[in-house]
Amino acid sequence: LPSVLPFLETWENSNGTRNTNGEIYAEASYNWAFQTNLPYKGKVNWGTNAYRSHLGNGALTLDKDFPTSSYAINAAILTIDLSDYTSSAGLELTFWWADHGDEEHPNDKVWIRGSNTDAWVQVYDLNPAQNSNNVYKFVGPIDIDNALASASPVQSVSNTFQVKFGQKDNGPTPNDGISFDDISIVETNSPPAQNVLATVDHFIDKKSDIKIYSSNGNVVIQNETVKESEKLNVFIYDMMGRKILESTYPQNSVVRIPVFQNNCYLVVKVISNSEVHTSKVFMR
Repeated sequence: LPSVLPFLETWENSNGTRNTNGEIYAEASYNWAFQTNLPYKGKVNWGTNAYRSHLGNGALTLDKDFPTSSYAINAAILTIDLSDYTSSAGLELTFWWADHGDEEHPNDKVWIRGSNTDAWVQVYDLNPAQNSNNVYKFVGPIDIDNALASASPVQSVSNTFQVKFGQKDNGPTPNDGISFDDISIVETNSPPAQNVLATVDHFIDKKSDIKIYSSNGNVVIQNETVKESEKLNVFIYDMMGRKILESTYPQNSVVRIPVFQNNCYLVVKVISNSEVHTSKVFMR
């Protein structure tokens, strides 16, 4: 199923652990898979099982089961259907990452490729010297179109476009490992239409009672299950992770929050008694 951008992975709605090659989880237009050269030793933890998150409660962590002299080469691979964006010239990748004492290795990289049969194209070096331990660092925007056009032979996005987050080391967190969070792919030259509900598969839990969208300069939170005794804790961030707003609202059916931001994406996190809900909206 073709994806509708923007895509945002926050790891808030799926969690688990895997130490063998195979699927992490899948949705209609994308899926995540884990690869390791040492099955039952290399490891991925995601959602609330991850070692440390950036925003919210979920993230993805790559590391090894316990310290030994052997090194696990791990990767988390996103495959997403971008077949509707083959003519786009404005596809961009952003993400946050945190080093947990991981030493520098050649496999600590991020790669992309236009399809699952193309050669990998390196787009970022996860050098731990760039960052303090356990502190998230923002990366982006990475120009997907330019990176693929510069490949030899030239590549373009397809229904099996992939992003690979790699990590190598010989121990578990907190002394080794790398975490990733708030991974996004956006099309900057074609923002979504005003008042479009952010309810596509890769934004939110499809079972959520909360819908988030923009309207006339407001972030609108539509709550389909109103519980007057509960509150909504709302956090709004720009795409650099800077907090724009933090406030608490009653659980009305519709909450309108004026936001003086135009022509940009915002990340909105809503915490209720029953769920943590994260979405991305475009403010026109």
